[in-house]
Amino acid sequence: DIWDVLGREYADNMVARRAKKGIALRVIRSKAREQANPYHSSLADLRDLRFAPAGMDFPVTTYVYDNKVIILSSKREMFGLIIESADIAAAHRHYFEALWQISTPDRPGFHLPQFEH
Repeated sequence: DIWDVLGREYADNMVARRAKKGIALRVIRSKAREQANPYHSSLADLRDLRFAPAGMDFPVTTYVYDNKVIILSSKREMFGLIIESADIAAAHRHYFEALWQISTPDRPGFHLPQFEH
């Protein structure tokens, strides 16, 4: 998990900086990897969290923004990759949207205004 790699203090600061800039985030997590996750859906933190269907376990963290895809491995591997490609970013957005539709909200009925259609 991201806070295992970056450290809890750094991750908390990263969340605060992102929210202060008004950058909203949608997150899909593996329920199987859910431990003491402090990062739930939050209007203040501009985060909307869903859990992937059972059996979907994600050992990496992936971010998609602009024309970039960032993939961060586990603490065990300590590997990161940034891909800058409009086509690859578009494909990952589609993968995310498909998974988002079949994932379960951690707070039913919660929606960030930034993502309402």
